[in-house]
Amino acid sequence: MPWWKSVSWMNILKVVGIFAGIVYAIVTLLQWRDISNNFIIDQRAWLGVTEVKIDPITENMEFAPILVNSGKTLAVDVIQRGGWKVFPSSVVPDIEQEIRQHAPYSHGVIFPNGRRELWNKASGSISKEDAAGLLNGSLVLYAFAIISYRDIFKQARATKFCLMLDPETDKFVPCPFYRDSAY
Repeated sequence: MPWWKSVSWMNILKVVGIFAGIVYAIVTLLQWRDISNNFIIDQRAWLGVTEVKIDPITENMEFAPILVNSGKTLAVDVIQRGGWKVFPSSVVPDIEQEIRQHAPYSHGVIFPNGRRELWNKASGSISKEDAAGLLNGSLVLYAFAIISYRDIFKQARATKFCLMLDPETDKFVPCPFYRDSAY
């Protein structure tokens, strides 16, 4: 009798079918996990500083970083810890240490496409000497903070930023030495 007649093809097909079913189930499970993760990424709150409102550099100038929720859902328990400080241009500040020196401030809830001014006045804090130093380049004004919040999926999130004032353009630009952002 030939070998192909002695082999039980039905049993081989059953084993191959069971194995294929197990592989299909594993692939399907992995795809569902990936879809779930992509849904969370797409739907969660995303906070970031998108612009800084600023007056021209003078004594008692005012400026305010604008925090925007560009995500599709609420950001809750939003807490800002940070501020601003003038440093000599020869000094590279330790931004993490500067952030830790500021008390937390609660912003509550920020809705999708909502905007918040993180702090709205430097009035009385920028002296005439500081303004002159900013204009002649001997001083640099830094704005920095960590913004912590939770999304609707109850995940803790945070956005860190460091901006420095460019006296030539009267605009804040990202700090070249600080590369942290969001997590």
